[in-house]
Order: sequence, then C-alpha cells, then structure tokens
Amino acid sequence: MFITAIVLLLNSCSSARHVPEGKYLLNDIHINIDDSTKSFNKDEMINYVRQQPNHKILWAVKLQLGVYNISGKDSTKWYNKWVRKLGEAPVIYDSTLTSQSVVHLRKAMENRGYLDAKVTFDTTINEKKRKINVDYTLIPGLPHKIKSIEYEFPNDSIKDIIMADSSSFIVRNGDNLDQRRLDALRTKFTEKLQNSGYYAFTKEFVTFNADTTENSYDVDLTVMINPPYAPHPGAPLIQTHKPHYIRNIIFVTNYDPTTFSSLDNLSAKDTVTFKDITVFYGDKHYLRPSVLEENCYLSKGEPFNTSDVNKTYQALHRLTILKFINIQFDHIASFDGKEWLDAYILLSPGKSQSASVELEGTNSEGDLGVAASISYNHRNIGRGSETLSAKVRGAYESLSGNLEGLINNRYMEYSLDLGISFPKFMFPFLKKEFKQKVKATTDFNTSIN
Repeated sequence: MFITAIVLLLNSCSSARHVPEGKYLLNDIHINIDDSTKSFNKDEMINYVRQQPNHKILWAVKLQLGVYNISGKDSTKWYNKWVRKLGEAPVIYDSTLTSQSVVHLRKAMENRGYLDAKVTFDTTINEKKRKINVDYTLIPGLPHKIKSIEYEFPNDSIKDIIMADSSSFIVRNGDNLDQRRLDALRTKFTEKLQNSGYYAFTKEFVTFNADTTENSYDVDLTVMINPPYAPHPGAPLIQTHKPHYIRNIIFVTNYDPTTFSSLDNLSAKDTVTFKDITVFYGDKHYLRPSVLEENCYLSKGEPFNTSDVNKTYQALHRLTILKFINIQFDHIASFDGKEWLDAYILLSPGKSQSASVELEGTNSEGDLGVAASISYNHRNIGRGSETLSAKVRGAYESLSGNLEGLINNRYMEYSLDLGISFPKFMFPFLKKEFKQKVKATTDFNTSIN
C-alpha cells in the first residue's frame, strides 16, 4: 500500500516539469519490422537506436524520472541536488540522434546481407504534455546470398595452412552476405596463422571483394589474404608473412608494472638457467625454476603459437603467489633463414602471508556463548605457490535449564584445521606433458575437534 502510494505520488508530478520550453520529453520509441523472413526482432534492433527514453520499472512506471521531478527549479540548493542524484534527468528529444538511429538501423541490416534495406521514422507529438513518441519502420527486403567463393593467397605456405581445414569454414555458398560471419572468418584465418608461427600477422591482411550484378541478389565473393605492406619510415622491419621461432624464454620475477618502460631496461641480481628457460631473479628466489618451467607452454626452437601463450597465462594465473603476469616478445634480427623471437615472461609477486581474527557471539535458546578463531595463510610455503592454511578456534557456551545427567554447566570446544594445497597433480614419475594436460590441484587436509 505504501509503495503504491509513492508510485502514484511520483506519477502525479508532471513528467515534463524540467523540460525546457520548446523542447519535448522523449516518451517512448517503437520499432516496427516488415520482415517476412523473421530474421530480425525488436529487442535486438532497439539496441541500435541512439536515444532511449527514461528507464521504466514494471514496463510502465518511470520511477527515477519521477524522483528527479520532485526537485525544485533552483539547481543550486543542496536538497534539489541530492534529489536529482537519486533520480534520472528527463531525456530531451534530439532529432539529430534520431537521424543517426536511422543510419545505424539500416547499417545493421546491411551487415546481415540485406543491402537494399530501408528505414523510415515518424513522430507523434503531444503539445499539451510536451511529449514525443518516435516510431521506426524497418524494411529489410531480400538478402544478398553468396553464389560462389574464391580464395587468393600471397604464397603456397599460407595457402596450405589455411586450406588444411577448409571444411570448418563458417562462410559457405548459399549463405547471406553477413558481415558478422565474414569477420569471424577473418579471425579464424588470423588465429590459424598465429598458431602456426606467424607472430606479426593481423586480420587487417584479410579482405573481401563482393561482386554483385544489377537486378540480382547473387554475390561472387573473393576472400583475399594480401601481401605484406611496405613498412612506414622508421618502423621496425618485422616479417608479417613469415613464421617466427622462439629463441630464448626468459622469466623475470622482479617485474614492477609501475616502473617498467621497456625490455631493454630489465636487470637481475641473479640469473639461473634451468632446462630451456632462463630466470632473472631480484632480491628473492620466491619461485623455483622447476615450477616456472612446468607452467610454461612455450618451447625453445619451436614456432610461435598464440594458443601456447594463452595456456601459459592460464597456468601462471593458477599460482596464487603471482599478482601480475605479462608476456612480451622481442623480435630478433633474422639469421639462419628464419625469424626469431625472445619471449619475456614478466612476473610480479603478491603478498605471501595473511592472518585474520574472528569473534562470534551465540545465543542458543537462552544459552549464551562466545567463540574466537585465528586463521593464517601462506601462499608460497615451499617456493612453488603451495598454499598452507591453518585455523585455530575456541568456543565457550554457558548452559542453563535442566542440567540433569550433564557433567558440567558449561560447554567448551577447541578445533584445529590444517591444510596444504599444491597447484598441480602430485604423483611420482609423471612427465611434464601429462602434468600440463591435467589441470588439477592436490589438497591435503587434517582437522582435530
């Protein structure tokens, strides 16, 4: 009843109270779609409208606008400022934004392959209440469909990589000329090449040529992977259309993102080489080289692979001692007929230890009690990001009522929880490849009560 009264009070205020003279409050918008193919829906297309009316609750009540309208005309008074912050200012109709909405709605349909799409709008004005409604009408028409697809490549090496899994391409003959699918194909080609060593290749090299004829909705599509561009004057020469290989893998454990400027300024107080990795240590050797090597998916001498970079990020994020992780690559001058990269894995540690104290008060049917507990966590107890957790708890409760059969009139409890968690699957004689495939943790716990 109280809430209903508030809603009625807010609605009683003129919704155009703070609308300037000669302007209109954008009251509502509607989208009408003349689409026999049912390819579009109103809820989706309304996202392309550049100006939306005030927010409604229960699909009808503009509660926040009503709160705003309670404020007075003088915006310098503290009360009016406070009320306006709680509410939402009226949305003043802007014809420029309506014209932009028409462009965005039409573009959204064109991107789906409806190249002849049209959008019109109409406004309905209530002069007395100074409100305006906007109605958009969308006419998609018929879609342009792909009749044939051809591919052009700058060399056979790239062609062999791309066409190796052509059966999985998401753009096929008979599909709409959908910009979203074309963008997804560009991304797929780029990922495929970057996972095959092409470190500097970007999706801007993948372009499309859609050939249409008059009075026809058929499209002859050509997918082109363009040759490398000429570098800008002064830009570093990086071979974008050649595979790159990993020369060195360097872990930097004293990385500070607030002071880091470039890879050339990295320094170390101690350098350790372990298998195929090199570790730059600062003041503390807080992670063992073997732990870093186990969580590195990059391989020395192997082609660059974006998937391996992402897997390395994911593995290192499981080490709770690490606060910041950043992987960068430094292009090395070409030699032995190959392009080479040095991989720098920059690590910054977080706090290794923490402690907390908790106090509790209990009342169980008139029996009063108190409890206290101390918790301690060490996130790097063995220099392998192992997490040690310990908790000691003591509780006391005074008993009342019928104590027949009880030894005492009080109850005391003591407990100890102790556990250690390893960020890997702990089992002897396991190879690195198996440990990397099994993304598991190993926990040991004991509890005494």
